Amino acid sequence: MGTDNTLNTYVKNVAVKELGGFNSYNFYLPADIRNRDVVLTVTGRSQTDISGSILTTLVPNSPFLQVGDKVNLIINRQGIIDSPSTSYLGLNSDTGLPEGENASAHYDIISEKQDESHVIVRLAAKGNLKPQTKQIPQIHLPMLVNRGGDFMAGGGADSAETAGAQVYTPFFAGTASSLRHTTGSHVTMKGFSFVLGLSKRIENERHRLLIAPMAEYGTGRYDAYLDSGTHGRGHSQYVGGGVVFRNTLRDGKFYEGSLRAGRLKSDYATDDFLVGSRRISESFRSSAPYFGGRLGLGRDLKLREQDEQYPDRFIYYGKLFYTHTGGDDIRLTTGDAYHLSSVNSLRLRLGAKYLYNVNEIHKFYLGLAWEHEFDGAAHAEYQGLRTDTPRLRGSSGMVEVGWNYEPKGDDRFSIDLSATGWLGRQRGITGRVGLNWLF
Repeated sequence: MGTDNTLNTYVKNVAVKELGGFNSYNFYLPADIRNRDVVLTVTGRSQTDISGSILTTLVPNSPFLQVGDKVNLIINRQGIIDSPSTSYLGLNSDTGLPEGENASAHYDIISEKQDESHVIVRLAAKGNLKPQTKQIPQIHLPMLVNRGGDFMAGGGADSAETAGAQVYTPFFAGTASSLRHTTGSHVTMKGFSFVLGLSKRIENERHRLLIAPMAEYGTGRYDAYLDSGTHGRGHSQYVGGGVVFRNTLRDGKFYEGSLRAGRLKSDYATDDFLVGSRRISESFRSSAPYFGGRLGLGRDLKLREQDEQYPDRFIYYGKLFYTHTGGDDIRLTTGDAYHLSSVNSLRLRLGAKYLYNVNEIHKFYLGLAWEHEFDGAAHAEYQGLRTDTPRLRGSSGMVEVGWNYEPKGDDRFSIDLSATGWLGRQRGITGRVGLNWLF
């Protein structure tokens, strides 16, 4: 071979008839290198002998290279001969270290003879993903869907109760919210939710039963933040339907519940993902089904004597909410494929409400409640590696004030307005309007 014979290669897709006689092979992979690309192909009828040579491959940090990818450095179908004295080195072209990174992960760079006809360099998993990937499952948390479930079970059910008559009566209710959710980092969500349904109230000497099927829709824009400064943003929306029931006994005790199902769609974009020292843009879309339900118990007590014309009322209750959001397979702009896990949210709410009846048609109310999320965790998987897990677990408190206008007689229109403030793991404010028209 002689002494100090060196081959430097800077491009891919090179074909030669014979290759040999070099002490050193330096493969400087170009920035546009991809999985399974070929640098040198030997097309002649002779074997390639690299016994005693040093093969050094310099791999760029690239958002287009993924864990598990490999690049063919030399292909010779006639065979490649090496020996124990042959040295294979895989290095990062930026740092000179035997490791690199893409948008998702750090990886080891391993150069080796794969079989009798291939010398390759491959990217091997190091066992963990980069912290910035926590944002990928963070936007899959059921923040907007849970807000819709709260609304259907609360404001939607109250509007259905107000509109309820002996025949199915249409009603509409909408809410706007601006909330910050602590997830181990945090997400701010500003959104709107709407329900449109029919309610029917059945009364007899023993109880009053409300049944209200309804359609639901919600939309919102979010900003997601990590402690490192990574900022993502996007839009979420859901469409679905459900049914609410509430059975109130003559002594004021009641039990209630709801069932709902639909589909949640979200998109995500960021300019803050790092590959080495470079910031790159990433985006993806996801779509997943959701379903859930609620069970509640409580009592509605009159605070004045029974002969009072407009008695004030005090309501206390406990509610248990469950929401399941399905998983999804998504792909980043740079091609990294992830599986988003399903998410289960289980929440308990304990609260009380005081209703002051000004007269027959005007009512004001004030409510307090405590809520605890038991789960609400999500993660994503990439090449068998799992991201950090954002979660909604924790407690929040709420204060609600509202006004209800429910005329009697021939007046067919009623309205219900309220505002709610939240503190704790969920912080912010929501507002609601309910409109009912009796035909």
